Formats: sequence, C-alpha cells, structure tokens
Amino acid sequence: MRRRGPLGALYAANAVSLTGNVLTTLAVPWFVLETTGSAAKAGITGAFAFLPIVIAGVFGGAVVDRLGFRRTSILADVASGATVASIALLSAVGVLEFWMLLALVFLGALLDAPGETARAALVPDLAELAGVGIERASAATQVVQRSSRLVGAPLAGVLIAAAGPANALWLDAASFAVSALIVAIAVPAAPRRAAEASSGGYLAELAVGFRFIREDRLILALVLTVMATNFLDAAKSSVLFPVYAKDVLDSAVALGLIFGASALSSTSFA
Repeated sequence: MRRRGPLGALYAANAVSLTGNVLTTLAVPWFVLETTGSAAKAGITGAFAFLPIVIAGVFGGAVVDRLGFRRTSILADVASGATVASIALLSAVGVLEFWMLLALVFLGALLDAPGETARAALVPDLAELAGVGIERASAATQVVQRSSRLVGAPLAGVLIAAAGPANALWLDAASFAVSALIVAIAVPAAPRRAAEASSGGYLAELAVGFRFIREDRLILALVLTVMATNFLDAAKSSVLFPVYAKDVLDSAVALGLIFGASALSSTSFA
C-alpha cells in the first residue's frame, strides 16, 4: 500500500527547518551589529557558526549512522531551537555576554549538517513507501531546499524589521520545534539494515574515509574546492551582506532581499 503522507511530512519538516536556518543566518549577525556595532564581532560570530559545520561534516556521518536518521533529524532541530531560544532569553533578561553568544551559536550549528544529512537519507525509504521514483523524490527535495532559502530570506528580513532581531529569534526557535514535531509524529524510522563489515570502530572507519579522499585526486580536488568556496561564501553571508545592509541601507528587509536574490541566482527547478 502506497503511503505518501510520510514523504510529504518530511518535505514539510525540511522546509520549516531550512527556513529556520535562514532566519538564524540573518537574525544573528543583525543582532550582533545592533547590540555591539562591531563588524569584527559579527565576523567572529560567523566563524563560530561556520566552524561546527566543518567539524560535523567530518565526524557527523558516523554519528548519524549510530543515532539513526529520524532521531538525528529531531535532535538537530531541538538543539537549534534550544540554542536560539537561549540567545533570545539571555538577551531579554540582560545577561547575554559575547562569549555566551559564541558558545550558543557554535552549539546550535553543530548538528545542522548531520540533521540535513539525516533527512536526505530518509528520502529513499519514504519514496519507496510512497511509490515515487527516487529521481522524482530527490528532485523534489532539491526544490524544497532551494525554495525554502528563496522564500525564507525575504520573510526573515521582514520579521527582523517588524519584530526586531531578538524577537525574531523566538519565532526562529518555534520553527525548529515545529520541524522536530512533524518528524516525530509523521515520519517513520528507517528500517534497520544489516551492518557492513567494520574495520575496527569509529576511528578506524574515519581513517578509511580520509585515506579514500586522499588517494582519489578528483575527490580530493572537489573537497578542497568546496571548502574554499564555502569559506568565502561564509564571509559574504555572515559579514559583508549584513554590514552593508546595516551601515549603508539600514534595512533588514534589504538584507533579506539580498539573500533572496543570491538564492534565486543558484536556484534551478529543472
């Protein structure tokens, strides 16, 4: 019997979670610029948001395998929502220090990559359950991801302008809670599969992965290229765009439109 509901629920959760990530990307540097007026501190905050993605990209795959796809997705959204809500709460009571902000930003971003990986890994089983070809399901996943960024950025700019960055963070935390709830209620866990032969535990498996990348020149070149471009993109999104929108345009809505235009240029619905 075909069941399309779980696959649709996963798409909905992915859309809500990614929209929350976009809101975090805009609201946090805008919050730093408003409260400190320092582009340098906005850059440091961006570094603390980017570094855990690198760490999780290297070490997160094995964590996803051990926790399970569904559980990892839920935990990632809960962690993101809790840290964002903590920033808003500590700011509201007037005790938020800059080091606290950095710690919360780091912890909030640490499970973002594993969470997205886990949701992507759920697609094949849910597509089979729905009777949908994997090509169509994967294409729809890409449409959801890109559309979330395209629509989420201008929406985030409007919310920041209307409610302020601190209050926008409360809405951001709520979006992660909604995503976690959707997955917990409507998305079944992936079936257990027979474990592949292990080479001796987590560290040994990690060493095998590094060795594979090092020995394949094409893969190594791709990894280094993506690292370099993402590094430059992180500086653009966490410092250049927010500082320009704040100091020159003085508009959070403009910041959202800038991010939306950037997302539109990379969107393909083919």
